[in-house]
Amino acid sequence: VMRRVAAAALLLVMTGTAFLWVNRSADPAGGPKEYVAVSTPAGQRDTVKLPDGSTVKLAGATRLKYAADFNSERTLELDGEAFFSVTHLNENPFRVIGNGITVTVHGTEFQVKAYPGEETAEVKLASGSVSVTTEDTGETLREPVQPLVSVQARPEGTLD
Repeated sequence: VMRRVAAAALLLVMTGTAFLWVNRSADPAGGPKEYVAVSTPAGQRDTVKLPDGSTVKLAGATRLKYAADFNSERTLELDGEAFFSVTHLNENPFRVIGNGITVTVHGTEFQVKAYPGEETAEVKLASGSVSVTTEDTGETLREPVQPLVSVQARPEGTLD
């Protein structure tokens, strides 16, 4: 009986490992997807120039993560606060994901505050327009410097 239990457990572990190996994050060439991560310590600020020409001004205690092949998929993950000045590319939308919200950009300047563990996330629009999607609704923010606050939809944590 113990041998059958051990064999079943081994089969389960091997199946799980094979599933994870096949479904791991990969680029089209078949290798693991590479990411760029930028962090700023508390009390400091930094400016990041993205490969598409967009700029991001990071506040203190902030982490930004994006794919190394950023020009093909303009999606960033944000833990913290940042101001974005986005280069408009019709064929390739720009998205920021943080603290339960996804901001889809339509060529604009905006700020996102999405610290992990906080109950709300905030988007402030300086110019242009963005779509802000929460777990429950999709909302469009169009007026400059009009804040949108949403309830946190993502479990507490940091980027991997």
